[in-house]
Amino acid sequence: MLDMTEGTFLTVRSSVCALMVGDDQDEVLHYDYDRDKDQYAEAHVQIQARHAGLESFLGDLGRKEVDALSKLHLPVGGRRFRPALEDLLECLINERIVDPHPGWKQVLDESRQKYRDKQIAAAVRRQPEIAVNELRRLGYGVTDDATFFARIKQMFSGPPGSRANSRKQAHSKGRRH
Repeated sequence: MLDMTEGTFLTVRSSVCALMVGDDQDEVLHYDYDRDKDQYAEAHVQIQARHAGLESFLGDLGRKEVDALSKLHLPVGGRRFRPALEDLLECLINERIVDPHPGWKQVLDESRQKYRDKQIAAAVRRQPEIAVNELRRLGYGVTDDATFFARIKQMFSGPPGSRANSRKQAHSKGRRH
């Protein structure tokens, strides 16, 4: 789907990344992303588990849900900064749930960085004023288009008697003859 705010970039409407175990593919948890959700966080994790204390607490609030923990949509970073698939894979390796292949760390780091770079670029497109302010705070020179084009125009027209203006006048004189 094209991002309708710009119509140029592809965008994800929905994605799921699940951790499942056993021959029956029993779900342990899943990261879920559903764009433009109203009832719960667009980017969230759901954990397939039970917690007696939570279920008792929710019961006191009038929610009599079995497996209440698995029904909670726990937010994880929102639309732009949600976890990457590489984050879950690295977790599984670090927790010694899966055995990695040689060179896994570099592969995951490079892939995750590409994903994050795209997310940062999208965030900057949505809020360029924040990016400009932060770059200026860091000492970078950032100009808007109007300032940039005014400087270019000045470089080529220059004040009277300037080298740029002299070239322009000489070029104009050459055409009259």
